Amino acid sequence: MTACCRRPCCPRHARLVWERLVRDGLLSTPVLSPAGLGEVAYRSWNLLHQYRIPDSALDAGAGPEVAAFAEWVGAYRSWLRQGDWLDPAQAAAVLGPLPTDTPLVLLGFDRLTPEQAAFVESQRVAGVPVSLGEPLADDAQVSAVVVECNDFEAELATAARWAATRLQAEPSSRLALVVPDLERERNRVRRVLDRVLVPGAALTAGPAPESHAYELAAARPLVERPLVAAALGWLEAVARPPRRSRTLMNSQRRARSSNVRWWLPPLAGSRQSRDPPNSRS
Repeated sequence: MTACCRRPCCPRHARLVWERLVRDGLLSTPVLSPAGLGEVAYRSWNLLHQYRIPDSALDAGAGPEVAAFAEWVGAYRSWLRQGDWLDPAQAAAVLGPLPTDTPLVLLGFDRLTPEQAAFVESQRVAGVPVSLGEPLADDAQVSAVVVECNDFEAELATAARWAATRLQAEPSSRLALVVPDLERERNRVRRVLDRVLVPGAALTAGPAPESHAYELAAARPLVERPLVAAALGWLEAVARPPRRSRTLMNSQRRARSSNVRWWLPPLAGSRQSRDPPNSRS
């Protein structure tokens, strides 16, 4: 299967696979410090691609940790091939040319990794206008302020209030807040930004207020959207009715035991009446 037809694997999924591979590999290849090794191995896998280091550079004679990592790399590549997955670290190598009528501007890069440099060169060869912003000189005057906060939530609120103040003074300006591990903290960041930048959302529960006031670089997974989650749940019920039926019956028993008034629509193809059951007082 060609690279363009392979299924993209999100970083969260890839990290879980690495943790499983490392956990299974430790049974046959003991290492000196196994704690947190899955996360370290996943970062090392990304560095291999960022600096375009071939697998052959993993010399088994360098030590047990390197030998174990080489084994995990081979197991992970086999997992990718079997499932036709495309790891995020491999995306730059298979990404085709971008539209030639839209310039590509790279800002904030002190230096490019070999992978990034190869990607930029491939886009230039394809005719894409690419420009690199000049990095700041070593003697450039930079105004930076350090603000101490009690916790992550307070830090988010402080940054959001700073952005709101700047936007109120200059409504046409565009600002960016850099949040570490945004994909994992997306919901917390959204709640704080809504509370500060879109205070009416807390009262009206308006539809996707973030899409009007700001944008989050980490998109919400499609399977977490209510409509898609409900559709996948009913597809699972049709594909595997016994298991789904047990889940629905357990929900029914819990509802009766908690004396909650409810009505569950029947499964597709069942003979259950569509009338809601008599409510219990």
